[in-house]
Amino acid sequence: MKVLFIYPDLLDFHPNYPGHYYDGIGSLSAAVKACGHETALIHIIRPITNPKSFTKQVWEHEPDLIAFSATTLQFDIVKKIASWLKRDRPVPKICGGVHPSLMPEKTLLNTDIDMVCIGEGEDALRELCCRIEKKESFHDIPNIWVKNHQEILKNPAFPPESNLDGLPFSDRSVFDYQNLWWERNGTATLMASRGCPFSCTYCCNSALRKIYDKSPSTCRKRSVDRVIKEIQQIQKDYPFITSLNFDDDIFFIDKKWAREFTAQYRKKIKLPFFCNIRPNIVDEEVAHLLKESCCSEIRIGLESGSDEIRNSVLKRKISRKQIVKACRLLQNADISVRTFNIIGFPEENPRMILETIRLNAELEIADPQYTIFYPFPGTELYNKYLLHGFIKSKTMTNYYEESVMNLPELSREHLQMFRIYFHHILKLYRILLKLPTLIRSPLILVIEAIFSSRKTPVTIRKLHLLKNRLRSKPKMTKAIVSSGTTKAQHEII
Repeated sequence: MKVLFIYPDLLDFHPNYPGHYYDGIGSLSAAVKACGHETALIHIIRPITNPKSFTKQVWEHEPDLIAFSATTLQFDIVKKIASWLKRDRPVPKICGGVHPSLMPEKTLLNTDIDMVCIGEGEDALRELCCRIEKKESFHDIPNIWVKNHQEILKNPAFPPESNLDGLPFSDRSVFDYQNLWWERNGTATLMASRGCPFSCTYCCNSALRKIYDKSPSTCRKRSVDRVIKEIQQIQKDYPFITSLNFDDDIFFIDKKWAREFTAQYRKKIKLPFFCNIRPNIVDEEVAHLLKESCCSEIRIGLESGSDEIRNSVLKRKISRKQIVKACRLLQNADISVRTFNIIGFPEENPRMILETIRLNAELEIADPQYTIFYPFPGTELYNKYLLHGFIKSKTMTNYYEESVMNLPELSREHLQMFRIYFHHILKLYRILLKLPTLIRSPLILVIEAIFSSRKTPVTIRKLHLLKNRLRSKPKMTKAIVSSGTTKAQHEII
């Protein structure tokens, strides 16, 4: 039989976005193929403007099962596609991914989706394919919730796969691999582990763990040998790959594993790589191992420079001292550090956002990433803010532009000012931090008072409009003509 994966992966504000490689689909496709089935993928990276043309493309694959993968921000696209397809043929449709895993009942409220897969799906999807091929009932497969007339059959979850080495290498061939976001620049994405043991309130990991309430652990690692062999396979299949992106939630969380990885990787691979790490696990040995294993960049979740937001609201349990120490150790090892930052929490005021920007400046972070907070369904913060009425809208296409929250301490204009001028304020802090203390301290107080004022966003907007008017206004200039006389002409500046 044939499984057709449909993966919406749009960034509206990026006109030439080529899409990311998603290891979840790669792993599912490999698992299904290992059982003798066929797979294909429609990777949606542009808005669908012609539903008839799209559905024609779907049916040309002649699928026996349609498998959607959905995040919360892309789920509306899945609903539309499922409705178009349901009108044509009664092919079963299943939806997996983080969103249906955390919101299975709400996902199945959509009349055009027949099943959802909660949690990890390799075993469940293999079993489902075998049952469909044999024309057997599939209403009792663990990890899959199925509609049965007016009832939803809520099958319990398999324990998460403990032996990751038993899974086949991810199938990258279903993607337009060489043209993806990282891969077109020679970087392959892979994962050496699954899961995270921490319980940050804005993250889905703790909510996902509740699916497996009887499981002792959901944080699992592949063996170093297996990871090395997959990298070698990637190099063989895709010779243009010259660097790696380990997309694990926390790389090097296990020091014993890290030591073994460093020894083998340096000997057999030696490609530069980047990865995610948690600041409070970075010590001198970890920094040394990362350097020895050819790590070129570390990404850490700073999230907020405010201790109150970072620890009381987000429950990161990471001190400012630990963040500073980790960054210094990594930078001293000649490893670049990039931070992830979030702004726009209901408890946050302008000075707290300035703390975030200032901490990035103090840490000498060249290119911090920052997004506007979005409360993902199923997370602790979502439940908290929903209860207290802070969520004003549940519709959002991306978290780089607008907020869906009621923000008592921040106006929409103030949040947009920080979003647009985050890097400008960062550069200003860098300049100020180089000044002598006697000059620096009072200047920073003045600057922070200005950016914290409710009048500042309005003033900046007026100045921006004035600048645009001046740019578009014709200016009279003089031009020397060949005869030696002068004439007036317009020059647009």
